[in-house]
Amino acid sequence: MKYFLVAGEQSGDQHGAELIKALTKLDQNSTFYGIGGEKMKGTGLKCLYNQSDLSFMGFSDVVLNLPKLLQIFNSTKNSILEIAPDVLILIDSAGFNLRLAKYASKANIKVVYFIPPKVWAWGRWRLKKLRKYIDEIIVLFPFEKEYFKNLGLKAHYFGSHQMALNLADRKINQVALLPGSRLQELKKMLPVFIKTATNNPNWEFKMCGIASIEREYYLETKYPPNLILVTDHTHEILAQSAAAVVTSGTATLEACLLRTPQVVTYKTSWLNYLLGRLLIQVKFISLVNLILDKHVVEELIQSQCTPQKITNELKRLTNSKKRDLLLTDYEKVIAKLGNERPYLKTAELAIKVAKQP
Repeated sequence: MKYFLVAGEQSGDQHGAELIKALTKLDQNSTFYGIGGEKMKGTGLKCLYNQSDLSFMGFSDVVLNLPKLLQIFNSTKNSILEIAPDVLILIDSAGFNLRLAKYASKANIKVVYFIPPKVWAWGRWRLKKLRKYIDEIIVLFPFEKEYFKNLGLKAHYFGSHQMALNLADRKINQVALLPGSRLQELKKMLPVFIKTATNNPNWEFKMCGIASIEREYYLETKYPPNLILVTDHTHEILAQSAAAVVTSGTATLEACLLRTPQVVTYKTSWLNYLLGRLLIQVKFISLVNLILDKHVVEELIQSQCTPQKITNELKRLTNSKKRDLLLTDYEKVIAKLGNERPYLKTAELAIKVAKQP
């Protein structure tokens, strides 16, 4: 069968790659088209555009790049109609993907949404499109299943990807820095992270870079001697580090799964921040806090996101009592996520949907 996948985020590229592997096991005559990153291309995706071409966040960034996004959208839409895949699999990236779903659905192409928009946090207007154009939804977090089902949507939770790494060999003075997967995030967070490392010469800092962002962007500012850049080894660095400073996103959950104490940070333009304050309906931004619905990890947002406040929180994370309480809450999160086989089950559902008349 023919599968068309669209992942516009770095995390989506990882999920998409694992899903392609699972689909390949179940369907030996499979062909994959779409938008993804290096990981999805490495597992067999015939890539029309790189996922980094869609990695814009916030109202102002989208407006500035609107001509490029429209060109990519129209080209992708035409490719879907021309290829006529057995199923369209959308991964995150709601603004782009829900528009594609409309055209695919009208062309009688089945649509599966893996990691749907977080309408429970903001963007409830998207529920109408989800009901109208999506055949099946696979959610990433257990509480989302009941939320969507209560709203009349077909939603499935198949567990969360668990990470098997050696967690014993942590370096007590090493801190992982995760500046985000988008260039816009990097430009905001990098100066704060570099200053944090400069202010703490007795700690070793490892900056977790990603291959989809060119190395030159990371190195525009001179690094202090105790800070080094390492590309595409985020999970290994998290597993080795005593603590982490994480830009809000799915990486906050990855740090939890790897049992790495963290402080969550986030900065954006003031326009995006003010719009977000008006639209976002939840009281936390980190997935760990959202899943347990309580303040587990510290969140330093916008004006609170300073080198000094980050340093203070890192010092608190080295306190054994606070660290133990945090790790206990991590285990509660991990227990809630379960330990099933999400990619294989998602692949089975996608194939089932594709075969439906």
